[in-house]
Amino acid sequence: MRASEIVRSLFAGSIIFVAGVTASAGQAAGAKVTPCDGSNVTGPMFSQVGTSEAVVKAFLGALQKAVASDDRRTVASMIRYPIVAWARDRDVLFKTPASLVASYELVFTAALKKTIGEARTECLFTNWKGIMIHDGEIWINALPRVLKIIRINRPVGGQQQVKPARSAFKVHPKAFSLIECWDTDSECPVVTEISLDAVAANSNQFSPKDIKEEGEWISCPSENGRGFTRYRTMETAGNRYTVEYQDNGGGTLTMSATIEFIVDKRVLRKDGKPKSVRVLRVLAFRVM
Repeated sequence: MRASEIVRSLFAGSIIFVAGVTASAGQAAGAKVTPCDGSNVTGPMFSQVGTSEAVVKAFLGALQKAVASDDRRTVASMIRYPIVAWARDRDVLFKTPASLVASYELVFTAALKKTIGEARTECLFTNWKGIMIHDGEIWINALPRVLKIIRINRPVGGQQQVKPARSAFKVHPKAFSLIECWDTDSECPVVTEISLDAVAANSNQFSPKDIKEEGEWISCPSENGRGFTRYRTMETAGNRYTVEYQDNGGGTLTMSATIEFIVDKRVLRKDGKPKSVRVLRVLAFRVM
């Protein structure tokens, strides 16, 4: 199993992603989530995410006030970027507060605003991944000194998910595993340039028989055969791509990250002769 999580084990409609949170919101907790009835004696354990009840209460209150007053810029400032959010019946990657504000009404629907407005500090769910509002429509985590929203998921039981588009970029999913570090290490990315020609040619290491296309996801079994490695294209612009990458070794932890890269050609010398190769060059890497 490899580096940190995101996303939903989280992330509804996905991922969570991202660290992060993928799958459906309620599934992120690992159990069915029911409305708080005030009988929770112990309450959420905010120490799990490195914060306190007072800090969370202040953050939730500020979020509720900003949402109720339609203060979109303040809401956008309470989010960590890039973020994957449910909008337009699919997961959408937002890289900046401005991009989120531009699609604010598509993300913060009437239903989501109601969920936020009814949230109570004592009813929030917590685990090592973060703090979950309601059924996981929103995940929050403690970044250095402040809380931030890290994921906005599809409402559980909400609108029907449309059939996902097929991935716009095709490569063996294991190629992205070269970029991340082991879960016992912390520095990523490890590899910042990959020869796509070599990945395509080395059928033992990157066997095309292992690849499965499942809607928008392109996946293959993990090294031990119990988990999975997969990615999906989030954004394209010419030869520039952003993908969500997930790695699960067969347990409950799913590492999720967004990887931005370009596909280009370069000339190198092999056996003393110049050779043109197609490469994937990493531009940005963020654990979700």
